[in-house]
Amino acid sequence: MQQSQLAGGHAEHLLEHTWRPERPAQARDAAADFLLDLPPPLATDLVLLVFELVANTVRHAGGASAVSLRADCRSI
Repeated sequence: MQQSQLAGGHAEHLLEHTWRPERPAQARDAAADFLLDLPPPLATDLVLLVFELVANTVRHAGGASAVSLRADCRSI
């Protein structure tokens, strides 16, 4: 986990990860690892979202070249 500064001197926790999945299941597993600290209902929904997006890129566009997730104290 990295830490950067926000305006006003408040610390922001930042986590960022990029990977190149060959299969939707790889994206799902990487997203699940990334989101371990989130409350279960939110993490489950986000993992499903990543899985579906990557599955659609495999089905309709030949695959995802990269998937990036970034989280801070206000957003994912």
